[in-house]
Amino acid sequence: MTIGGSAWPAPTCGRSPGAVLATMVAVVLASVGPAGAMSVGLQQIAAVGSPSHITHAGDARLFVSTLDGRIMVGASETGASFTEFLNIDPLVSGGGERGLFATAFHPDYASNGFFFVSYTNNAGDSVVARYQVSGDVDEADPASGVVLLTIAQSQANHNGGQIAFGPDGYLYIGLGDGGGADDLPCHAQREDTLLGKLLRIDVDQNVGAPPYYGIPPDNPFLGGGGLADEVWATGLRNPWRFSFDRGTGALYIGDVGQNDIEEIDRQPAGSAGGENYGWKVMEGTTCFDPDPIDPDCPGTTPSCFDPALTLPVYEYSHSEGCSITGGFVYRGTGIPGLQGQYVFGDFCTGTIWAIEETAPGTWIRTDLVEAGFGLTSFGEGVDGELYAAVDFTNVVRLRSKLSRDQVRCLNEINKAGAAVVKEQGKSNLSCVKNAARGKVQKLGLPPQIQTAEACLTNDVGAKVDRRLAKLATKDDARCLGTSSQRPEFAYTTAAQVAAVAPPSARGVARALFGEDLDLAVVTQGADRNGAKCQAEVLKRANVLVDTLWKATLKGKKEALKGGRNENPPPVASAAALRSALLDYLETAGARRIDQASSKLVGGTLARCGEVVTPIGALFPGCDSVADPAAVADCAVAAARCQFCQSLEGFDELGLDCDSFDEGAVNASCEPAVCVEAGTGVNWSAAFVDCPRLSDYRLFASGDPTAALNLPGIPYDLTTPLFSDYAHKLRAVFLPPGGIATYDSDAAFDFPVGTVLTKTFQFLDDLRAPELGGEVVETRLLIRRPSGWVGRPFIWDGARTEALLTAGGGQRAVSWIDLAGTPRATTYEIPSTSECTICHGASAGDVPIGPKARLLNRDFAYAGGDENQLAHWSAAGILSGAPVPAAAPRLPVWDDPGDGSLDERARAYLESNCAHCHHPLGAARFSGLVLTAAEPLGPTVGVCKSSQAEPAANGGHEFDIVPGDPDASVLRFRMDSVALGIRMPELSKSVVHAEGVDLIHDWIASLSGSCD
Repeated sequence: MTIGGSAWPAPTCGRSPGAVLATMVAVVLASVGPAGAMSVGLQQIAAVGSPSHITHAGDARLFVSTLDGRIMVGASETGASFTEFLNIDPLVSGGGERGLFATAFHPDYASNGFFFVSYTNNAGDSVVARYQVSGDVDEADPASGVVLLTIAQSQANHNGGQIAFGPDGYLYIGLGDGGGADDLPCHAQREDTLLGKLLRIDVDQNVGAPPYYGIPPDNPFLGGGGLADEVWATGLRNPWRFSFDRGTGALYIGDVGQNDIEEIDRQPAGSAGGENYGWKVMEGTTCFDPDPIDPDCPGTTPSCFDPALTLPVYEYSHSEGCSITGGFVYRGTGIPGLQGQYVFGDFCTGTIWAIEETAPGTWIRTDLVEAGFGLTSFGEGVDGELYAAVDFTNVVRLRSKLSRDQVRCLNEINKAGAAVVKEQGKSNLSCVKNAARGKVQKLGLPPQIQTAEACLTNDVGAKVDRRLAKLATKDDARCLGTSSQRPEFAYTTAAQVAAVAPPSARGVARALFGEDLDLAVVTQGADRNGAKCQAEVLKRANVLVDTLWKATLKGKKEALKGGRNENPPPVASAAALRSALLDYLETAGARRIDQASSKLVGGTLARCGEVVTPIGALFPGCDSVADPAAVADCAVAAARCQFCQSLEGFDELGLDCDSFDEGAVNASCEPAVCVEAGTGVNWSAAFVDCPRLSDYRLFASGDPTAALNLPGIPYDLTTPLFSDYAHKLRAVFLPPGGIATYDSDAAFDFPVGTVLTKTFQFLDDLRAPELGGEVVETRLLIRRPSGWVGRPFIWDGARTEALLTAGGGQRAVSWIDLAGTPRATTYEIPSTSECTICHGASAGDVPIGPKARLLNRDFAYAGGDENQLAHWSAAGILSGAPVPAAAPRLPVWDDPGDGSLDERARAYLESNCAHCHHPLGAARFSGLVLTAAEPLGPTVGVCKSSQAEPAANGGHEFDIVPGDPDASVLRFRMDSVALGIRMPELSKSVVHAEGVDLIHDWIASLSGSCD
């Protein structure tokens, strides 16, 4: 699989590969294809490290190959425990685009026990070998291996590696063009190499003696034609995954493109072989090299669009992805609407599609699901159901609907949450009515807070609390019994619903009466009609909210259940549920909603037509409206807005509430929890995306460089990530009662509701930090029930407010550096998707900094200097931490007295590079592991051939050449700001000269040779 010139399909850190699963069971809408609507979701089967291939052996078990040389076996059901079937790690060269690529079981495996593997050996060559099962059906005999083929590889990418038995019983072997860009040696078209070819061999010949295979008698080039006898087809760049349709016998090849085109080739059943699929003459249906013969390819090479070439049946451009992962024609029974369609995906975006030929040469594509970054392979079970290897650590199954228990959980949580909203609405109305009558004291509030405003925010009679208790009970009974009861989307927990529901209901009253109910409510003595007007409008608005919820609950039940005989199918994603609910509210539920809206309008006109108090003064939250009709419009918009926000807060469906509130100005409809008055941290806001940083109330004065609101605690790292010389202020906020769990290696496990903040400030003069400087952005990393989410907020020039800016931005900044030189640059502020690139891991975004080895240092707290680990433990926010002396620690990179040159350089590389360059990172394809604990050697880059594009490696061969930093790709890329070359790729517009000097000196100190 290829991105640019690199076959293992993973982008370097800083590119935007698309959506990363918050959890491995998240899904999105399946669009309607020609065979009818279908909803496809993902169900996690098991966590298996570095899965590269999935197959079966003629029974219900799944066999998962891993890049590090193992084959794991387990059941094809949720929560299966996979055990080791075979381990040939000592024979396999892993990392980057090398490793154990595929397993193929002999068609007669049940009787002979033979299976075949494809891997890269320690010399970097491609190997196909045969093994045999032992006396235990779940264990192979590692001593039984014999090698059938060894194919020399010129580079470490584009090795192909897929093997599979065809319907004819022969073994097919896919080989890429051997690596590098443009296939300069023209391997795919040359006759003197097996590279860039599809091979076909008979493994039932010469079973007991070398070469342990023979040539099928009908191979197209047998006995002549220039090509090797084994060759079945030519002209392939990197056929990472191919498969045979078990229904028709047709062969489908997902061939990875280079510059812009990813393609699917199809060889019909009954083909005599010999197809030339075009590379490097063609990339998809585009002419790639119009004159390939001079100087690279043999004179027999066809030219562009030559009829001798077999062009793809389907292709897509790099505007939609970057590396195709071929799949299977679906022949299972679990997703009826998918029957007969070819399922495939893209490694980078994680999108899974299906295509169907609706007429000869006409293919229609259907979007199925977003699997997440790292879609390395598909697999087929014995029953025809499809599986996928995703996110470098998970095996998932494509499925069509939620279970009955999951549907019940979703319905019950929403029903109980809607009851909380309704109860809070009744309480709000009681506050207004009693305030108008002058009887607020009869509500049971303490004497010092007997006000309408206090009534609104205090649960009089504990009625709302009782509803919340029922909500928690429903959650325990319907959702938390087993993991299988929790839905794969739209589930948030009772705690999140409880945090969102009451403020959302109060948001209706806030929208009408403003921020001070006591100032807004008129008494009956002052204006009887005005008091009735206020109560009537609020009452009718609450009825509209309740009606919307009733319609939504009914619509959700129908959407999750599906229609008779799966028509329409049940929804299986948040996006599909969102679409179904909005459609239901506009169609089947519209009549009741319209009736409630009409009653609100009619009641407003009837009650508010003749009032003494000016109508605008009765509803100050509506911006001094002039007449009852405008009041009615305002109330309808407020009701729809707050309903939508409570639903979104419950299920996180991605609703556009600004559109749903019917005509309100853009960005006027925002979560009520964001604007509700209060002091201290707004913990409810942690569950939603507020438009302003101040809505979270994290900073005591609103200034991120000043005091934090309790229980916020500032912290710093021993060696932080460099970001264009920005000064960074970090803080951690744990929710009340929340405690983080210590981990000696990974980031600490923080409770749901945790907020980590990082503020970027460009100091006016780096020599005098006390003078301060311009604050540019504050990033929040928030732990929600669905996982960590990153949100960037950009500050205005006056430092009065920072606004959520999902798309990122730029800011011109300047400073005086340590040498007294004025500097300036355009600083890049990342988007939310770019946050995912560096924070992405096996289970959604995760923190990078708060690890023991980076926190194990003193910090200047208000009470004096203290070790941060000790301070966190004493503050009660960290459990399980040892004394600091027993915890790991990385040194300060620029303090020669804090560690050796090697220790400081390795610490710098970990903080600046390892978040991408690690076994699960976005740049794992590079083969580099730059954590400080990684043993010094090829995985750190020493004498390792660079996987970068030629333009990005500066003409250098190795990532690190001991003793020669100027010949090392690592130093070259650190010393550049050019796009496509610079490292890190994200938010870097200037070179960190001091950091480059450190790595330069470190490489110069290394001994050894790459000769």
